[in-house]
Amino acid sequence: MKRILQLLWPLLLLLLSLLLAMPFDLFSQNAYDIIDKAENSFKGDNSRGSFTMVVTTPDFTRTVKMDSWWVGNDKALIVITAPKKEKA
Repeated sequence: MKRILQLLWPLLLLLLSLLLAMPFDLFSQNAYDIIDKAENSFKGDNSRGSFTMVVTTPDFTRTVKMDSWWVGNDKALIVITAPKKEKA
């Protein structure tokens, strides 16, 4: 028993120090807050992107190219750049 305690003591100290080093508001977050923070850190305040979407059916394959811009989570603009048939 004494040997087991000697082996586990460093591990217990490490776990305790990690728990004490963690911010306390981490425990008060819900899933929505965690996902929102992750999305904001990934996307930032403003974003721009270019995308290619390939639609495949048994009869045909179509590729649509788009450019997009975001400002926060409330405003977005997506412009279809190709093919010309898809343009408004």
